[in-house]
Amino acid sequence: CKAGVPPIFEAQLSLAIPDLVFCPSLESGVKGGFYDIVEGLVTSIFKIPSLVPRLSPQNDSPHYQVDLEAMADLAGMRGELMERVRSMMGLCCRYRDTFSQYSYLYVEDRREVLGQFLLYGRVLTPEEVETHAEDGIPENPPLLQQFKAQIDSYEKLHEDVCRLETIKVFDGWMKIDVRPFKASLLNTIKKWSLMFKQHLVDYVTHR
Repeated sequence: CKAGVPPIFEAQLSLAIPDLVFCPSLESGVKGGFYDIVEGLVTSIFKIPSLVPRLSPQNDSPHYQVDLEAMADLAGMRGELMERVRSMMGLCCRYRDTFSQYSYLYVEDRREVLGQFLLYGRVLTPEEVETHAEDGIPENPPLLQQFKAQIDSYEKLHEDVCRLETIKVFDGWMKIDVRPFKASLLNTIKKWSLMFKQHLVDYVTHR
């Protein structure tokens, strides 16, 4: 792709809890997805010869469509193009999967996590819950310093996510717009931080 030439295709990455989704879809086999869109464009291009009247009156075909379809080289190029599209879809999906590290922020129940924190002074891992299913975990209510550390961790995470790239371009022709997902994720992180802050405010107010 030439320098300065914008990508010809684009997909947006959005959060549709609990999934990250592309629009148009970059998943294989999805009707109306990116693959179908490109295939439709290629098919339309290949049908252009059917609109061109044949100059030679001796030929039975009124246009050049049959001639084009008989060109093995063009058929091979078409197959190679669609294979590149499939490969690009896989590349974009793997890129999307790199954001799975943030999934706990929009999958876990915030109130349940806060309840754990108030009982044990920290958020329990699934392994801890399973290990102590019978004997239980000793309660250890959090101190103010632990609240501060928890809130600071979300503020730090918010700063880190702010630095995430908003646009990703692959091979010069496929653009991924990450802004919808990034905005949703930042909003979710703020909700986590606000929940802990609000608990402290309510605790002080109602003492």
